[in-house]
Amino acid sequence: MTLAPTAHPRAILTVSNEGGETMSMAVETLPISHAAQALGFPEALLRHLVVAGVIAGDTSTCDLDQAAQVVARLRAAQKLVAGHPILISEVAKKYGFHSNSVYNWINGGWVQVLQPEPRIKVDEGDIAFTRVLADLVGHVPGRAIFPAKSRSGRPRKSAV
Repeated sequence: MTLAPTAHPRAILTVSNEGGETMSMAVETLPISHAAQALGFPEALLRHLVVAGVIAGDTSTCDLDQAAQVVARLRAAQKLVAGHPILISEVAKKYGFHSNSVYNWINGGWVQVLQPEPRIKVDEGDIAFTRVLADLVGHVPGRAIFPAKSRSGRPRKSAV
């Protein structure tokens, strides 16, 4: 594997078979923070997709082309129903998510509330986005779909 001396390194992978035929593939990698900025996508989510193995990369870089394809897929799902209010009870029937999960996503800032009263309605676009994200990361019930929130920095209470 060779690296080209550019601002954004392009790795070229060359594979040869027994017959002497070769195939080359160029992959542009970027620091995850730069890729997130270039795609206008949350860095924490992009990093989560890399850690889950959905996007090729390591702890600091990711494949920009692959990231762009995944982000486009997530945004396409979101765009179809963006802005449509849906009851949290309907989310369970239509998308298969537990209502407690939806409340956690609201508290985490991942899902937007469109109508707070009398019954909470959330943005169906956010839920559709979450369904595709869950499918991409191989979600199993009881495991987080979104990355964990960062700690507040306050010390934990001691157990006495």
